[in-house]
Formats: sequence, structure tokens, C-alpha cells
Amino acid sequence: MGWNNSFTSRPPVENMPMDPIPVKPYSVAEISDRLKATIATDPMLNSVYVIGEITEFKINPGSGHAYFTIADKSAALVSGNKQVLRCVMWRGRAATLKVLPKIGDEVILFGKITIYEPSSSYNFSVESLRYQGEGDLAKKIEENRRKLREEGLTDPARKKPLPLLPRKIGIITGLSTAALQDIFKQIHDRYPHVDVIIAPARMQGEGSATSVINAINEIIKPKYEIDVLIIARGGGSQEDLMAFNDMDLARRIADIPIPVVTGIGHEIDHPVVDDVADVAAATPTDAAKLVLPDVEELAANVQSKFTYLESRVKSSYQNLSSRLQLVSEKPFFRDPWVLLEAKSVYLDDLNQRLRDGLRSVLDIFWDSFREIPHLEPQFQIYFQKVTSRMDNISSRFLAYSPLATLKRGFSVVYHNGKILSSSRNLHPEDEIRIQFHDGEKNAKVIS
Repeated sequence: MGWNNSFTSRPPVENMPMDPIPVKPYSVAEISDRLKATIATDPMLNSVYVIGEITEFKINPGSGHAYFTIADKSAALVSGNKQVLRCVMWRGRAATLKVLPKIGDEVILFGKITIYEPSSSYNFSVESLRYQGEGDLAKKIEENRRKLREEGLTDPARKKPLPLLPRKIGIITGLSTAALQDIFKQIHDRYPHVDVIIAPARMQGEGSATSVINAINEIIKPKYEIDVLIIARGGGSQEDLMAFNDMDLARRIADIPIPVVTGIGHEIDHPVVDDVADVAAATPTDAAKLVLPDVEELAANVQSKFTYLESRVKSSYQNLSSRLQLVSEKPFFRDPWVLLEAKSVYLDDLNQRLRDGLRSVLDIFWDSFREIPHLEPQFQIYFQKVTSRMDNISSRFLAYSPLATLKRGFSVVYHNGKILSSSRNLHPEDEIRIQFHDGEKNAKVIS
């Protein structure tokens, strides 16, 4: 039966017959939950690699999450539109991207399919992103690292130490680049008195590795007299930094006779030349910081050492002054004759005891040998020699005695109980006491 053009001929809705529903209908939420559960239990959809072309990419500035779509390059709908897959990469994963993908980049994604319940749509939750061909590139780079290790060019024992205070540094980088400006800023802030030699080179693209090698050959010539070399380039994609994975360039850097610091890319980049450099910095700025000492830190260090030495000198001076003061207060310095007099008596006593002891021993031997008549002449001679030696020793003891000095005509002058060492301390009419070897006399100063 067909409908005519008159709406009035159509029966009212409430009067239309309806077939009974055999089962209870599902709600939209139930259908969404069913799809979510089905996807969650499918192993393939929970761990899958997907390849496609970036057709849209943006990062939410508030959350940091990345939202993008990829399209299938090999298939198209009847309408001519490519099949697309909406993707999301959460902030923690998105922050690890070295370079943000561009529209048209072919990428390989790893992750799982999820249901976005508010719109009952499915998304691809991305855990990792890499560019098509990046796996082959990584294999080539790792093979280069292996060869350099086998050649011994990455041995830590080959690394040369950086100079403490470089007089002249060499820089290989592109002119008018951010990397060069970053290094100049560090030179200005940290060590502005250093001399700089720049060898410009192409830092990416075809022929860049050869350009850097040529710059090295020029800048290390003896006429430039550089103490350390910086090779620097700012961040970029893996393809942009490919020149610094070149084997010829790596071997040339390993052969440079002066210390080499590389600062290639960002912190997450690690080209092959980093393995053979003496020091590998994370960025060009960090490379400059490693090479250049901080003038303010050096000055502070010198001042700290000067303060420490000054404190030690003052402490030593005070300690020695205190010890000298204590020694100067000893009785010997106030009246040295008291000490000498006691020692003189002690020496005389030792001299007498020694003479008595030796004579006693000689008497014993003499009495023993007198009983042997034929030895008496020899013993007389020996006795005379010993006696002569004893007299000589006794004379030497007496010669070193303070009293012997007085016997030679010297005397000691006392004033007010103290020994005088200078006439400037005496005045007319002063009473003095003069010590001779056999006594003492009182006297008065006339002039």
C-alpha cells in the first residue's frame, strides 16, 4: 500500500498497531559497557602496533595530553576520505617525545583500544610513538657503537682531562645558531677573559659530517694553540643529528690530541660521537659550563683559602708568642748564673767522683799486678799513660766549667741582684757586685 500526498489520510500515531517486544531493550550505557568489556578482553586490541599517517596533532596546554589522528594511507572510503583512528597520548608519555610529529609523518604506534564512554566512541591509547624507519636507524647507530667499542675508541682510559683554566678554547658549530649564542652567554657570565677560536661547519644535512671533519682539521692546527675543543649543535630530530652518528667523524674526534667536549642536541639525545668524546655534555650550554670555570667561584675559593691561611698564621703567631712568653719568664732568663752555678757544682762533683772511681780501680789493678815482678815496668808505663789521659780529661772538664771562664780574667757584674749585660743600665753612684773565680767584691760606679 502506498502513501498519498495528503497527510490527513495517514492514521494517527496513537492508533497505529505495534508488534510486542519479545525481550527487554538495552540502554545506551549498557551497549557502551558491553563494547568496553568486549574490547578489554580482546588480547590483540590491548597490545597492538598500528601504522598510519599523522593528519592532525595538538597538545592540550592545560593538561599536557596529546590528541591526534592517524589515517590509513593504503585504503580510502568510497567518498574519498581516508580511514582515520583517533589517538590520545597522556601527559607522562607525551613529555618523552623528542620531536613532536608533523602532519604527513608516517608513524608506528603501540598501545591499546579504549572506549570513550561519553560519546560511545573508541580511541587508541598510545604508549609509544616512533617514526617509520626509526627502528632501522637505531640498529645502524647501535652497530656503529659496537664497532667503536671493538676498536677501543670508547675506552675510559683514553679520556683526556679538561684543563682547569683554559687560555683558549675552540668551538665547532654553525654560525648564527642558538647553540653558539648559548655558549657565548656562558663565556660572558662565567669566564669572559678566555680567547675563542670558531670553526664554522654545516651541522645537519648532506655533507655535514665531512664539513665537521674539515673544521676539526683546521682548528687543531698548532698556530691556533687551543687548549680544549667544543663541538656543539642544538636539538633536532634523529635525522637532523644523523651526521654525529657517522663513523668517520667519530674516529676523527677520537684521534684529536686535545680534550674534546660534545654538546649535541638535548638531554635525551645521545649520538655516537658522545661515546668517543672525552666529555659528553647534555646540551651546548652544559658543554660550555664544563669547559669554562666560574670566575666568581674561583675568586670565592681563593678568598676562602686566603682566609684559612691567614687564620692559621695568626693562630701560629699567637701560639708561638705565648710559648715565648712562658719561656722568657723562666728563672734562667732572669738570672742565668743561678742555673750555670748549679750545673758547675754538679760537673765538679761528677769530675771528682770519676777521678776517685778510676783511681780506686787502678789501685786494685796495681795491687794485683805488683805481684808479677816482670810486668811491673810495663804496668808503670801503662799507669803513666792512663794518668796522663785522666789529667787531660780533667783539664777538659775544667776548661768547660763556668769557673774556668772566670779564672781567665772574666767576671760577672750584678746590679740589684740581676746580672748586667749592658753598661747603659748603670748610672754614677750605683752600687754593684762583681763575681770573680775566687770570690766577690762590692763596688760603686764613678762615671
